[in-house]
Amino acid sequence: MTPADILDGIDRLGSLPEAVVRVNQLIDAPGSSLAEIGEVIAHDAALSARLLRLVNSAFYSFPAAIGTVSRAISLIGTDEVRTLVVASTAVSAFAGIDTRLVDMNAFWLRSVYCGLVARKLATTRFRRGTEAHFLGGLLHDVGKLVVFRRLPERAAMMLAQAETSGVPLCRIERESLGFTSADVGAELLERWKLPRQLWEPIRFQHAPEAAQTHPWEASVLHVARAVTNQFEPELKTAERKGDLDDLPASAAALAMLGLGGEQLGAIAFEANIESLDVLGVLSPSAAAIW
Repeated sequence: MTPADILDGIDRLGSLPEAVVRVNQLIDAPGSSLAEIGEVIAHDAALSARLLRLVNSAFYSFPAAIGTVSRAISLIGTDEVRTLVVASTAVSAFAGIDTRLVDMNAFWLRSVYCGLVARKLATTRFRRGTEAHFLGGLLHDVGKLVVFRRLPERAAMMLAQAETSGVPLCRIERESLGFTSADVGAELLERWKLPRQLWEPIRFQHAPEAAQTHPWEASVLHVARAVTNQFEPELKTAERKGDLDDLPASAAALAMLGLGGEQLGAIAFEANIESLDVLGVLSPSAAAIW
């Protein structure tokens, strides 16, 4: 069995909705205009509503409300539009996972939080172009959802083994399946024709030094995961499990980012404040729980 074999058994996840595909095509086409992109989004009422709700959230904190899709695109740019469109679509694509395997409300809160942390980590070096880091953090664990849906009994066994043994789940997955859920997630995003800059860090999120072309992005995601695990945002108290000065993450990744515990703590705190607002747009039912 390979990651491709698992995905082949779930036809509905093999491609993005037509509107999202068309938006991606237009963004990548040199001659396309903002008006054309806006028109495609505007014809999908649900997609338009989610996009406008997100650009009017604390994620952007614009001083005045944004009322039209065209205005939103002109303000945030096409790369961020791609990120928001794919993010909102991906959340809706994974409904119906067995709740005995995963609490989806907690899953998406952790995922949003991880995406916000990744975006903020990237912002410490770059002022722009950090939207892909949010999407990578948001989608870093979607491979688990695919495994849960495709192999529920085996997934339950692996989860139980990880809980009782203390062995990292990714190691158990590799021993049991021959690959990890991170490999499955990367394969899915590659099938969705998303850029390598996004799916390669997801594949190497546990070992960022192994990333061939995007080690910086993989390091950002790796550290964002570590902060998320340390902070446990799905707990309503959002208490830390340990000191962020001693974060259980790759020394090489931490050195590449060059951030200390105080900076990581500030980022973790800011992401916690923003996470429910963003979650309320991407998954309103999940946000209502918290």
